[in-house]
Amino acid sequence: MPKIGVYMVHAADKTGEPRRLANLVKGLADMGVSVCPIVSTKGVWNLEFEESGAHCLKIPPGTIRENISLKKLKKNPLLLFRCTADLVRSNLFAYRIVRQEHLSAVILRAPKGPLYMGIGARAAGSKIICDLDYVATYRMPVRLLTAYAILLSRLVTAQYKKTRKDLGLLSRSILRKKSFASILPGIDSEPLRSYREKRDTGYRSQKNHLTILTAATIFPRKNQLTLVHAVQQAAAACPQYSLTLILCGRVKDRAYEKNIQDLIKKSPPNARCLLLGWRNDIGEIMSDVDIFALPSQDEGVPNSVQEAMYIGLPVLAAPVGGIPEIIKDGVNGWLVHDNNAYGWKKAIVKSISHQELIKQMSLKAQKDADAFFSHREWAKRYWKTVCELIE
Repeated sequence: MPKIGVYMVHAADKTGEPRRLANLVKGLADMGVSVCPIVSTKGVWNLEFEESGAHCLKIPPGTIRENISLKKLKKNPLLLFRCTADLVRSNLFAYRIVRQEHLSAVILRAPKGPLYMGIGARAAGSKIICDLDYVATYRMPVRLLTAYAILLSRLVTAQYKKTRKDLGLLSRSILRKKSFASILPGIDSEPLRSYREKRDTGYRSQKNHLTILTAATIFPRKNQLTLVHAVQQAAAACPQYSLTLILCGRVKDRAYEKNIQDLIKKSPPNARCLLLGWRNDIGEIMSDVDIFALPSQDEGVPNSVQEAMYIGLPVLAAPVGGIPEIIKDGVNGWLVHDNNAYGWKKAIVKSISHQELIKQMSLKAQKDADAFFSHREWAKRYWKTVCELIE
């Protein structure tokens, strides 16, 4: 059986990207596929596998981070030299790893994965698979990196069908000459099973009270400020109800967090907003609240939405990225088309007055999650696509 590697540049914590790739690796391993996670010597991408005893291949961490812009590189020749040296060293390691491990293909998470490993892996004879997440908001430097990643690849995979349209003009023109597959990702439901059972048997909504959860990195693209505004407006429109908004997630933008905190101080008496930061018990929280909300300005296919649907938590989400491919409006969740404070306020008020419909949608969401969100089924579809490339 062919042997493949999976690599992404190390992440700061267990956010959606590393967890998503970890689920794919676990699914492939469960099928008996020989798969090697290629990890940085620091970060949490490696922890996902070292904790489970999986064999990981190590590659040095790089200097290039989100906060290093082209402008900084132009102004700082030493930094430019360090970054260039990083890329050369990393690709040399990639060449050695591919040759030593006889990897037939390497899955590289775009846009940075191909930058660190693409040339080395390709020079060693491995086929490159470029794995894309959301792409609509990519700025020009990242769009160029994405085009480069696609250029190096034999196969490009995406989480949702609309990805092809969201790519920049250069990437789309290069993609025409490549194999492309849209494969809906899955989640590992086993750690969530107890929370689902708890919600099925023990959850009881409180009279005249609604608790809303949102879980996402705290920065403008996730749009939490809009949700706080909406909860405050909904509380004013429904004075007989008390509303609680729980915001969980790593803080990426301190100024944005400060804006949220300042707005929370202006909440009416019947609206409470809690900023809990990074949490490892999101499943436990999901089992106890009434609604999951995701007002993001852009997304791929969020783990959090799929996990909420599996647990049976009603979902309200903005129709961005791949979300409309998993949420059918009014069937297994609600899509908030007006992604502003007023639109979200209307959605919250509607959920208050349609409790029975909300319950029916959450049951349908559970069925859909069982049918379509298994990480093992995702791995089967992914592996079938990879085998067509290798053969």
